Amino acid sequence: MGCGASDGRDGKLAYLMHDPVVQAKVGEEARVAPLLLRMETLTQLHKDGLMSTTEFERYRAALVAEIAGSPSSPAASPSSMTRKEIHMKRAQEVKMWVDQLESLMQHAPDRLPEEYFKVLEALPPKFTQEVAEREEWGHASSRPMQAYYNASAGRTIDEILADKRTSVDAHQNPIGSNFDLPRDGTLQDCKLVICWFSEHGTYGKPVSALEGKGFKVVVHNARTSTVQQMMVELLTADVVWVVSGSSVGVGFELLLDALESFHFRGGGLFLWGDNEPYFGQVNQLLSRLFPGEGIYLEGNDHGSQIMHAHSDGVTPGHLTRHHLIMTGLNSLFEGVTISHLSKTGPLKVLATYNNGPGYAGKPYCAVGDGEVYQKCKRLYKVGRGRVVIDGGFTKLYDECWSKTAGTERYVKNACAWLLNMSSRLASEDEAPPPSFGSGGPRNGMRSYRDNSSGVSQAWRQKKKDR
Repeated sequence: MGCGASDGRDGKLAYLMHDPVVQAKVGEEARVAPLLLRMETLTQLHKDGLMSTTEFERYRAALVAEIAGSPSSPAASPSSMTRKEIHMKRAQEVKMWVDQLESLMQHAPDRLPEEYFKVLEALPPKFTQEVAEREEWGHASSRPMQAYYNASAGRTIDEILADKRTSVDAHQNPIGSNFDLPRDGTLQDCKLVICWFSEHGTYGKPVSALEGKGFKVVVHNARTSTVQQMMVELLTADVVWVVSGSSVGVGFELLLDALESFHFRGGGLFLWGDNEPYFGQVNQLLSRLFPGEGIYLEGNDHGSQIMHAHSDGVTPGHLTRHHLIMTGLNSLFEGVTISHLSKTGPLKVLATYNNGPGYAGKPYCAVGDGEVYQKCKRLYKVGRGRVVIDGGFTKLYDECWSKTAGTERYVKNACAWLLNMSSRLASEDEAPPPSFGSGGPRNGMRSYRDNSSGVSQAWRQKKKDR
C-alpha cells in the first residue's frame, strides 16, 4: 500500500511541476527572493546609520519597482557598487564639504565654521580590522599588497643584497626606487598633510619625493596658516606630519583635539622632534595618545652619525632590519641634531642613535601600531591609526635630504607604512561608511564656532567614552 501511495504522490508532483501556473509561481519566487534579501540589507544599513534617509528612500523605491516587475537601472541599487566604490563616493562627499568649509573660511581663517563638527562626526573609520605585524610582513609580497609595495617588501636588507649583483651607493643602500617600500605613483588616492611648526628648515625635496609616490601633499606652515585651517585639512588626510617648533602657541589645544580624533579614526601620524626645545607640539600630542606612559622627547645631542642595519634597533648605532619601514636600508643618517625618547614603554623601537662625545646613544625612532595599543594603559580599541616618532627632523632639510644616508627612502617607507594598507584591504568587505545625506555646510551662509569654547560638547563626550 505504501508503494502505491508513493506513486500517486509522485505522479501528482510531476503533473504540478509541468503546470505552467506552478512554473511561473516558482520562477517568480526565485526572482523575488534575492531582491527581498537586498531589501533587508538596505533596511539594516539605514537602521545602522550607514545610509542617509535620502539614499535609503531612493534605493528602496527602485527595489520596490523591481520587485513589482518594473525594469531597474543597475546603478539604482547600492549592491551593484563595490565597497571600494562606495568608500570613494563617501570620500568625494567629504571633499565637497571640506571645499565648502575652506570657502567659508577664506575671509576668516582663524574662525571655524559650525558645520566643521557635523562633517567631523560623520567621518567613517579608515579600517575596522587590524592586521598583525608578522602577518603583514609575511604577506607584503602577496598580489593585493604588491599593488602598492615593491617586490623588496617583506625582505630584509641582507636578503636583498644576497645576490651580490644589486648596485649600492656609498652607504651600501641599494640604488633605485624599486627598493623603496611603496611603488612609484601608486598612492594617488592618499593625502599627506604637513603641519610645520618649526621656525627653521626647508621641505621642498621631501614634498617632491612623496609626490613621486602618488601622495597629494599639502603643507601648512604655522607662520602663514592658522590652526583652524590645519583642522579642516585633517578631515580629508590619510597621513599627517607634526614638525615641532621651539614653543607651543595659543590655540594648539584645538589642533590637539583634531589630531586625536584623526588618530582614532585610523589616520597615520608622523611626529617629528629635534634637539631641545624643538619637541613641544609632539610632546603634548604624545601625552594625549599615550596617557600615563611617560613617553616624550627630551635631550640635545649632536648626532650627525650613521646607523646601520642590525637584528634589532635598541642598541646604539643600529636600526632594525625586520620592519617594513626599514625596507631597502642598510644605513640611515641620524639627523644633524637629535633628541631621544624618555621612555619607550610599549612602543616598538626601530632605531637608536650612536654614542657620541659626552653622551650615550638612546632610542629616538619608535612606532605605535595595534599590537602596541593593546599593551597601553589606555583602553584598546580597533581602528587607531599608526604612529611614527622621530627625534631628528633636521634630516628633512633640503640641504641634507639627498646627501645623507637613507633619508629619502626612510621617509617614503614610513609614510607608506602609516597608511596601514594591509588593514584597509582586510576591512574592504565591512559595511560602507555613512553618507552625509542632504545636510552639510550651508551654501552662502556663515556659521562659526566660538573657538574659545573648544570643540562641540557631543565630540567631547565621544572622546570621554573612548
